[in-house]
Amino acid sequence: MAILSKVKFRHAGSAPLQPHEPVPGTPGRMAALLAFAGFVTCGLASPFAFVASIIALIKRPDWFGFAGLVVSGAQLVVLIDAIFAKSAFLTLSISYFLWFFSV
Repeated sequence: MAILSKVKFRHAGSAPLQPHEPVPGTPGRMAALLAFAGFVTCGLASPFAFVASIIALIKRPDWFGFAGLVVSGAQLVVLIDAIFAKSAFLTLSISYFLWFFSV
């Protein structure tokens, strides 16, 4: 045990660990977060997420903005169908589709 006390342990790199840069909060990430919050609010946040996704894609295009646009657009279609349609076929089919791929 006396030998181990004399050995200095280091990690693989020779430099000490440095803190990493913070992840930037892009508009696309905020729009995607708002779009996925639409699941919790049963689609009531989807119009706001759709507008935020369009603004994010215009301002600074990235894949998060595109994902927010697709998810909030699907939620918006379900919400419009649930409000204005007389049959709930489209609502049930799209909600089942979204549920199937979210699991």
